Parts: sequence; C-alpha cells; structure tokens
Amino acid sequence: GHHVVGLQDVASHGWLKLDTPRRLRTVAKPGPDGLAVRLEVWRDAAEAAMSRFEPVLPGRAILSPSYPEAPPALAPLERPTPAPCPYAT
Repeated sequence: GHHVVGLQDVASHGWLKLDTPRRLRTVAKPGPDGLAVRLEVWRDAAEAAMSRFEPVLPGRAILSPSYPEAPPALAPLERPTPAPCPYAT
C-alpha cells in the first residue's frame, strides 16, 4: 500500500459548521499524480429529492510507498520570553 504524504490544490468551498452532528463522506479517485480527493457534507433540502452531498473541500492527495525522512529539529530559541495567552479572558 501507499501512504498519503501530502495534500495539494486544496480549496475550501465555504465554512463547515459543526455545531450539530453532520453527515460527511470522503471521495477519492486515482489520477496520474495521486488521488483526486473531496470532502462532502450532506445537505437536507425542503424537498427530499433535492437533498444531496455537496463538496466542501476538494484537493489532491500525494501518495508514496514510504513516509519521507523527518525534517531536522529546529534550533533552540535564543533568549525565549514568555508571552501571555492571547485567548485568556
């Protein structure tokens, strides 16, 4: 098998609000340079026949028979200074 080692050409088609449980599906089709992938979300319509999955996040998954080498570790920070949390109220 192959491993997904990267994503390219990913484009959001809007926000995916997750305030309630959502029905999602992933679609993947082989292509010449990886997999064409797409995340879809179910949309209920007033008329049931119009309900359907709609794409929210298409892109391309890059495949490899093995994972690449890990990048080298970052150098330690010089004179690190603590900072307050910007999310604290």
